[in-house]
Amino acid sequence: MAAELLAISSAFFLASSGVVARIALIKKGSPFTAFLTFASGTVLVWLLVLILGQELPNKTGALFFILRGIIDPGIVAFIIYVALRKIGVVFVTPIIAASPLVSTLLSVIFLKEILTLFIGFGTVLIILGAVLLSFRHTQNKAYLKYIIMVGVSSSIIGVSAFLTKFALNISDTPVSGLAFSFTTGIIVQILIITFLKKWKDLHMGWNNAKFFFLSGIFVSIGFVFGFLAFSKGDLIIVAPLVSMMPLFALILSHLILKKHETITKNIIIGTVFIVLGVAILAFV
Repeated sequence: MAAELLAISSAFFLASSGVVARIALIKKGSPFTAFLTFASGTVLVWLLVLILGQELPNKTGALFFILRGIIDPGIVAFIIYVALRKIGVVFVTPIIAASPLVSTLLSVIFLKEILTLFIGFGTVLIILGAVLLSFRHTQNKAYLKYIIMVGVSSSIIGVSAFLTKFALNISDTPVSGLAFSFTTGIIVQILIITFLKKWKDLHMGWNNAKFFFLSGIFVSIGFVFGFLAFSKGDLIIVAPLVSMMPLFALILSHLILKKHETITKNIIIGTVFIVLGVAILAFV
């Protein structure tokens, strides 16, 4: 049960990070500000490694943690921030929640975990939920573009979840492994920002920057809980539970972002479908 509780806690903090990031992006609308979030998160995770005296991963494990960091948060974070700014957290987080479709498939193929009828049914519910959430804007080419972007990111996140579990099987060092991933991620982000000459997008006052740093605190806590959950439980169980983010995002968005997030019947039904799918995947 420890792994399940850690995974649900991860979902809550990751959803909280998304909501705070949405507030920050309303105030300062650039996807490259994701760097502020993950840079602050990286500092916090390394502090945890030092304070708790965590063992560092072995060479092979470190390579997989680094590979994970290149794709997530290295590249994916910018894509997610673009989508958060354009279509909002109540659309983005449920589509990201479909990532267990990929991680489940990879876990069955490479980790020899068991795929049952109930797991298949749960994945179908998740797909239906994502379709319902995006249906409202499918005729709008601009929104459709961002929905596709998030869909691709969701698949990549599924791959990164698999890489996390694979790395932890090789070197069970969740906190220091996350530190390696985050460090690699911000190095990739620095290279992207430098290549595109977007450092000016990060210029802002403390009133705006504090929201990105707060998002970084939440995202680092969420990832720490997530990595610990992957360390203790099977990928086929943990990944869907981490994907309960839409439930928390819907609640938090309703409480905090009423002026900026429109919660429709499709969003509610779609979120319920996804959460039901996640529950079925998790408790079979």
